[in-house]
Amino acid sequence: MPFNLLKYGMSSEYPVDVDLPPPKELRSSYDVVIIGAGGHGLATAYYLAKYHGITNIAVLEKSYLGGGNTARNTAVIRSNYLTSEGVRFYAESVRMFQSLSNEFDFNIMYSERGQLTLAHTDATVRSFRQRAEVNKHFGGRTEMIDRQQIRELVPSLNLDPGHLPVLAGLWHIDGATARHDAVAWGLRQAGCQARCGNPSTDRSPGSNHRERHHHCRKNQSRHHQVRLRGAGDCRAQFFTDGQGRDPFTDPDLPAASHGYPAVQAVS
Repeated sequence: MPFNLLKYGMSSEYPVDVDLPPPKELRSSYDVVIIGAGGHGLATAYYLAKYHGITNIAVLEKSYLGGGNTARNTAVIRSNYLTSEGVRFYAESVRMFQSLSNEFDFNIMYSERGQLTLAHTDATVRSFRQRAEVNKHFGGRTEMIDRQQIRELVPSLNLDPGHLPVLAGLWHIDGATARHDAVAWGLRQAGCQARCGNPSTDRSPGSNHRERHHHCRKNQSRHHQVRLRGAGDCRAQFFTDGQGRDPFTDPDLPAASHGYPAVQAVS
């Protein structure tokens, strides 16, 4: 349990102030500038500081902290995917989520309660059986359960809804939930504690990258011009707008507020 959560629970004052330092003015140059203060952007800044010693970092955000795709993400944390690569990748993600509250000393509201997915057709049952076997092979805790086991697990569940009776279920024991906006706040706080320089500023809208000089780029935003050694675009967007235009490189396209999360390194 995070110490701050224990202190919060024993406090007679409500609400308790959260120590999130206000944004700072941008400096004239940074080693790394990251566009987008959501889960991808803040995690990139945090781990660059924690594991790579890169602390001269700015994260640019046009709105409030974690207010884009991160705040609208599903709360589910899981690793019951179909491919071997997916299972291994997300199993490591689940493992990391389990200790994030303690690592940040910030409550991300992580709750390991399992995930039950229902099969209504024979084709879905076959797909679930394959998924369960792949998960078991790579160390995941996922299993097929029958109607009786589902009834014992969720007594209030109607197993015969109209013309789609429940045939079986995929029970993912490691499934959990977390508040992804709280993860963003925790990353921000932990990033400050890791001395990330200027972990984020909430005043600058997206950016256009211009003029490369000696492995150094200028970042032209609405308010500032910043020199940087490297940049990463961590906005959640569609890869194209349906007409073949890439939102990462076309300055005339607005940043989408939904779509597929993507990270693009700007070299």
